[in-house]
Amino acid sequence: MPTSLQFTRRGLLYGAGMTTVAAAGATLLAPAGALAASAMKGAQVAGWYRFKLGEFEVTVLSDGSYALPTTLIGANVPREQVKAYLASHFLDTEQRLSHVNIPLINTGKELILIDVGGGMNWMPNAGKLSENLKASGYAPEDVDKVILT
Repeated sequence: MPTSLQFTRRGLLYGAGMTTVAAAGATLLAPAGALAASAMKGAQVAGWYRFKLGEFEVTVLSDGSYALPTTLIGANVPREQVKAYLASHFLDTEQRLSHVNIPLINTGKELILIDVGGGMNWMPNAGKLSENLKASGYAPEDVDKVILT
């Protein structure tokens, strides 16, 4: 058992520094949700994605998804071969889910929309183009040209 306890300035600074490091480490390692004061949002990200392509800005807008028959796949291949291929990859052999994305190109002088999607009444999960166009910061009347594919 020590008879006296001695403190030095170097020892105190070292101890204070290590305490700070340990506290910071504990904060960084804590689960993110444990410190959150905000309510859960519960919603998915917006149905659009924006990136630069040279001098252009491209916004890819989701129109939703379509359930299409697999008879549209591999029209030049026997149907049983297509079904066998899909089954071997654990895919539905009768229909496939197709996500439809519509590019909007901002050239700096005009907005060009490539296609118009499937429309709101075509399939239950389709017809999201207008709402995602608005969510991305544009209005339908902002579009200068539409290119149909």
